[in-house]
Amino acid sequence: MDKFIVTLRKTKTRRDIHDWEEVQPSCSSNKLEPEVAEGSTCKNSSNSSTTPDEQLDNECSTRSSRISDSSLESELSEDASVEPEGSEMPKITVLLERVATSYKVILKCFIKKTVLDRYKNNIGALVVNDPSNFLELNKMYFGAELELYLSGNNTIIDKAELHSFKRRALDFYIELCIQIKSRFNFSSDVLHFASFFEPNLVISGDILSIAQAGLFFSGLDIDMEELNVEWNLASEVGKNFSDLDLQGFWASINEQKNSLG
Repeated sequence: MDKFIVTLRKTKTRRDIHDWEEVQPSCSSNKLEPEVAEGSTCKNSSNSSTTPDEQLDNECSTRSSRISDSSLESELSEDASVEPEGSEMPKITVLLERVATSYKVILKCFIKKTVLDRYKNNIGALVVNDPSNFLELNKMYFGAELELYLSGNNTIIDKAELHSFKRRALDFYIELCIQIKSRFNFSSDVLHFASFFEPNLVISGDILSIAQAGLFFSGLDIDMEELNVEWNLASEVGKNFSDLDLQGFWASINEQKNSLG
């Protein structure tokens, strides 16, 4: 680690000198001269017996004394805190739930609650353009701004215009939901299976078998009985790692498994 810090310090020093030389006059100039360390000499490059690399190393040594350890460590800390691109945590285990939840929020604006309750476990099967599923137009929700506008004491709006506006807004809701359904499969067995691996669900012990993995990974030689035994052990062992995220949780489970042999 010490060698790593020294290397970084010298690299930074070289960069500082390069930037400094671009704005400072050279030693051979008759104008202002750059500050030099005590005991060092400033010679014209034409009379110097040292090579350019040696000159750079000498200047590195001089300049490095001016860089405080605290400032360097601060910069290293800031650099270390920046996550690299593409480091976002995987979300496939919660993808189905999150999209379904957002979709239901939209449906609540214009679909009857009794209908939503009927399809709560199969929301993708709900027919969004069936008028029998709709709330009354005056009970639909079209946003807080409209609600505030209509509740204003000085608001005067033609009833026919308001009705027309709400009909167009309803058409927008319907088309939005149709487009979402055309792009996302709420009945996906793969996404449903992936949700089993969310740490909270694993720890709950509600899922006793993941034998259906054989359907999705038929090309692999998997002993389903052994897989289910390990799965149920994971629900117990996983309670020790309930505070970890998805990657940390399964990495810890794997570590525990390997340590047991």
